[in-house]
Amino acid sequence: MDIEVVRRIELIEARCRAGHDALHLPESEQRRQKQTLTIGGATVEISGPTLETRVGRVYGFGMFEPATEAALDSILEGLTEARISAIRFRAPPTEQRAEITEWLKQRGMKRSALVVHWFTATAPVRAVDTAHEIRRLRDDERERFGQLIALHYHLKPPDSAAFHARLEEIPGMICYMAFDGERAVGTGALYLDGEGCIVEYGTTLGPYRKQGLQRATIGYRLNAAAAAGCRWACASTIGSDRSSRNLVRQGFEKAYDAPVFTRTSESS
Repeated sequence: MDIEVVRRIELIEARCRAGHDALHLPESEQRRQKQTLTIGGATVEISGPTLETRVGRVYGFGMFEPATEAALDSILEGLTEARISAIRFRAPPTEQRAEITEWLKQRGMKRSALVVHWFTATAPVRAVDTAHEIRRLRDDERERFGQLIALHYHLKPPDSAAFHARLEEIPGMICYMAFDGERAVGTGALYLDGEGCIVEYGTTLGPYRKQGLQRATIGYRLNAAAAAGCRWACASTIGSDRSSRNLVRQGFEKAYDAPVFTRTSESS
């Protein structure tokens, strides 16, 4: 594991998350309802429009300074004082992770997911082997883009499709779709940040899966990122799935994984 690669990924993902959070709320509401703090050497984000939906997310604990139980307790106490409804704590890939994991379990937190992070150089040029057209979406296609993402990820809130239709309002975000004639059959996005980028939001309609289309859209976006001046790319998946295999086929290598531990106000 290359700790420099880990830090690059953690930093670009933090910036991308901030862009998503900013898209959710008007600027005045963002300032009132969202806080980003440094507690115990970790980045702590508190967000949510109501007390019932306020979530505290913790990143980077033990990455930039040694982790201690006292520091962990200061983070959890700060979140309790903020009256959040749930805590999501990502255990970073440090030498102390086993110990941090045990501390979290002792404090009533349960592992809820395993996020796998992938990394690659954008060179050389990737093959884009598909009979379907892949291109940046037009303004009149944004609604369909959002609908496809909400469908693929089983997003239930009624405004989820409308939110994802606005992704290009995030600075650095570029959205793409794949077409079978006039029919939109897949999506993908790039988040550009300096020399790096995130490859995300890859979806394919059911009848078009297992035809190499997702692999082609990954290659297309890597080529677009290289043309925009990016030297490296990252992506994340939940566990080992078809998306992971397609990333590997386009040159990605596993950088690290990060278990996520969760505790709700009901379980604390």
